[in-house]
Amino acid sequence: MLFLIYQREGWLSCFKPSPILHHHNGHNCPKKARYLARMAAHKPDVVCEIILEMPATENITVLIELAEAALKMPPEFAAQLVEKAKAWADTPNLDLLLVDRFGKLIAHLAKGGHNRAALELAQVLLDVLPDPDTSRKTEAESDDGAFKLRLPPKPKAKIDLWHYKDILGKYAPELVKAAKKEALVLLCSLLDRAIVYSQLPGENEAEDYSHIWRGAIENSAEDHGEDLKNILVDSVRDAAELLVKEELLFLPEVVQYLESLKWPVFRRIALHLLRRFPDQAPELVSTRLTDRSLFDDPNLRYEFGVLLREQFNSLTSEQQRLILDWLEEGPDLSRVGSDVSPEEKEQIKKGWQLRWLTWIKEDLPEEWKQRYENLVAELGEPKEPISVTTWVGPQSPKSVAELKAMTVSEIVDFLKTWQPQKGIFEPSPEGLGRELAGVVEEDPERFAVEATRFCGLDPTYVRHLLHGLEGALKGGRAFSWDPVLELCKWVTEQPREIPGRGLRSYSLMDLDPHWGWARKEIASLFQIAFDKDRIPFALRERVWEILKPITDDPDPTPEDEARYGPPNMDWATFSINTTRGEAMHAVISYALWVHQHLKEFPEGQRRIAQGFDEMPEVREILEKHLDPENDPSTTIRSVYGRWFPWLVLLDPKWASEKISAIFPMDESQKAFFDAAWETYVVFNRAYDNIFDLLREQYAFVVDRVGCLHDDQKQYFNPARGFAEHLMTFYWRGKIALDDPLLASFWGKAVPSLRHHALAFVGGSFYRTEGVVAPEILERLKALWHSRLGAAKADPGERGSEMGAFGWWFISEKFDEEWAINQLLEALRIQKETEPDDRVVERLSILSARMPLECILCLRALVEGDKDGWKIYFWREWMRATLTTTLQSGNEKVIKEAQNLISYLGSRGYVEEFRDLWRSF
Repeated sequence: MLFLIYQREGWLSCFKPSPILHHHNGHNCPKKARYLARMAAHKPDVVCEIILEMPATENITVLIELAEAALKMPPEFAAQLVEKAKAWADTPNLDLLLVDRFGKLIAHLAKGGHNRAALELAQVLLDVLPDPDTSRKTEAESDDGAFKLRLPPKPKAKIDLWHYKDILGKYAPELVKAAKKEALVLLCSLLDRAIVYSQLPGENEAEDYSHIWRGAIENSAEDHGEDLKNILVDSVRDAAELLVKEELLFLPEVVQYLESLKWPVFRRIALHLLRRFPDQAPELVSTRLTDRSLFDDPNLRYEFGVLLREQFNSLTSEQQRLILDWLEEGPDLSRVGSDVSPEEKEQIKKGWQLRWLTWIKEDLPEEWKQRYENLVAELGEPKEPISVTTWVGPQSPKSVAELKAMTVSEIVDFLKTWQPQKGIFEPSPEGLGRELAGVVEEDPERFAVEATRFCGLDPTYVRHLLHGLEGALKGGRAFSWDPVLELCKWVTEQPREIPGRGLRSYSLMDLDPHWGWARKEIASLFQIAFDKDRIPFALRERVWEILKPITDDPDPTPEDEARYGPPNMDWATFSINTTRGEAMHAVISYALWVHQHLKEFPEGQRRIAQGFDEMPEVREILEKHLDPENDPSTTIRSVYGRWFPWLVLLDPKWASEKISAIFPMDESQKAFFDAAWETYVVFNRAYDNIFDLLREQYAFVVDRVGCLHDDQKQYFNPARGFAEHLMTFYWRGKIALDDPLLASFWGKAVPSLRHHALAFVGGSFYRTEGVVAPEILERLKALWHSRLGAAKADPGERGSEMGAFGWWFISEKFDEEWAINQLLEALRIQKETEPDDRVVERLSILSARMPLECILCLRALVEGDKDGWKIYFWREWMRATLTTTLQSGNEKVIKEAQNLISYLGSRGYVEEFRDLWRSF
């Protein structure tokens, strides 16, 4: 029959709908399909065309053979069959052999570069479906009838869970390697559907309860029950780790994407990634650990705690102090029932403090160690956190204990001679380097004095030695610099590229692909040393001799910027993940280090006043990289924006002269302007002297179409930074209410950004201790009346701004009568405010003095809570307000309170307020 291959018409005629393929009983002919599978490798184009012309079938045996045919074709032909394959994958009761072939076909297409086809087939095969059992009871009653437990729906897949997990484990990695972020997006969307289909009607739409059904992201599904959600958590986690480990995506990009998603479980996975790869984004680690909202989020507690335990010692002393201040403050007990005594609240606080301190007990300062021991003595040892049972990274052939027992000379000899075995779970140079870094960090002087022994070693080991020294500096440990600088100088003298190496060699063998990463580590080490003033100033010239050539490193390339820059990653984050970018950050830290030491010299102030004339080497580098002919990198321009206020400090005249170069307003240089400006407004507070220099740039930004779009998913949000600057300049009196800057801002900013601006004002004064100057309060009142007037004139477009007044109200900086009347005005336009719980609590406090206004505000808030779940959390404060107003003796107030109680009853809150209802 092989001759039929070459007789196309005869071949096709064998597979027309009626004569051959279908028997008289209506079933397809598996024998003919099997023949197609055999011939697919020999004549894929003909077989592909035949399959495309075949009618639909549900004959499993035929489908298995057709899927086999697709597997034997080159990927470009198999991709043409994807629409057919998607229909096959939608067949009920998929055969296990067919499922496995579909998994192989996904990998086959991905390896062949047909990512879209592979993704589409994976989407159909792995689709998540609603609970098919609509008759299943949603409530289960306890044996004694004392309570009812609501049972959530159970989403399902087209195939059984064992094979679903098997497909993800075997074939998803190839799809992830090929499709990168698109594959991650697909897996996240599947997990999202699984969570959505697990929700009960009326459940909190922002809560996934993953802290209940998934105790730790790091553990496998077996540890939590192999339901569909847990299997998909494993898959998303593994895909994200693979993307970062193989350097297919930068860690900040993956974290930013995960944090943009709705459910807490994705933010937990993001924290897990930061814990797994902290060295790839140290700034992100410190930013997340100092984010109070993450610290307070019970959903994130385990992943946050593990990250805190492992990275607390890498934080600056100021950052550590911030976290300890949170612990000193204690938990928010405002929602604890009113029947809880002060003594009980104190015990709750102590237990909460003990649990948090347990995470960081090894790195606590002495005072806090004593407090921890006292709490343990009083309350007992807390339970151990969930154990880690999964593989967590590159492995080392030597343990920490073994490395500690070896001399530096013995360690170097081992590094020279040890050869890794291939295999992802085998010990690797990267794993060995990480263990080495930890040993160096603990005892830096032992390695620093013999640093030159590392000359001649692979850059992987040199990088980790330097990283260990950097960790020692962060931990407050000192070491000798002369041998270290000699090693660093040797590193900069090596040819950057290593024959036979590249990113592929790193991903396969965990070997650095070139010397660029080690040079980046030098820049990072220097920056920490400059910031902490740990290098003797006498070594200034030697340090600069090492740092200068790193500023010419080719990383980042234009291709890298196109791939990893915005919208995938903000410029500031990208800059610290590149060698040249990190070196430029270090240059400015070097300049500030020199500036600080000049104060110690005779006529120090005069020398400081000379600016870059006292450090011409810095001026040379800054001007070189500011010239697009020398350095066209947009990434590097972000460094100038990030440090612009400090450049003004170092040399005001130079910074003023270079404004047009750093922030060029010519449309042809838009990318340069955006990179510098966005980084400037995100990373810097509003400085009056800088505003005087950059007023033209502020006006330029507010007049540009699209600049005031509020991307709420963006972690570093330049539009919000700009709004915060304007509000700060306004309340300081730098700009007036009728200033064109403000007029343009209010006219062009999107609603969410205008809302943020007003919320920022209120939130800032809520966090301000003490009395605020009367002139500032009057300016703010004028601002509010202006925005209130705009909202009354156009409630549809401007009404959302009114929800921000809650922050003003709870700040307690304004006259109580004015504040509550403005809150009432705002709620008449938009019956929502933030933070709603604190506003309701504040109303309960004011209800004795202003009962009518409080009950009217409360009524508006209750009516605005369409879903009703907020009311549940307000109950205690509402009860206090209602009780007070019912006892006010004012008939109008009492009537309003009675109406509100009746309304609450109509919303289902009968039992909660029955006793109050009976009182009238």
